[in-house]
Amino acid sequence: MASAVALSLQSPNFPQLIMSVSAADLFQIEGHGLSADSSEYAARWTLESFESELSNAEGYLFYREDLKGFVLYRKILKDELEIMNVSVQDKGCGKGSRLLQSFLEHITQAASSKLRVLLEVRSSNKAAIRLYESNGFVQSGSRPRYYKNGEDALLMEKHL
Repeated sequence: MASAVALSLQSPNFPQLIMSVSAADLFQIEGHGLSADSSEYAARWTLESFESELSNAEGYLFYREDLKGFVLYRKILKDELEIMNVSVQDKGCGKGSRLLQSFLEHITQAASSKLRVLLEVRSSNKAAIRLYESNGFVQSGSRPRYYKNGEDALLMEKHL
């Protein structure tokens, strides 16, 4: 497996995740073409959104340079994570699935206990729903009219 970088604040449950995230790290990722604005579904993510999320003590960034992709997530409880954003530069060629699989393997190895991984996805984002379902996520609920345009959010989860 190609090397992955996990940038985060130090956490006892994720001992490998030691490097602090800075604005410079975010700018470097943005420089790889991973602008959140490149996807109609991630349009709400700006550099400021990433900085805000990562300034939270429980915000983490998993980055694979070879895939030019990242997973932004947060630790909710000791045994629960929420994926906030999954993005790859080149969509539709399997990189998103490889990134998500790599991320799930990484957090499984890093965790000291079983984990529950949560996420929400726009109900119209069929490609993302297929990606998550093909990686073992199941729908666990919904949030009607969750987004500003009135679209529903689907809640999905996976137990590791």
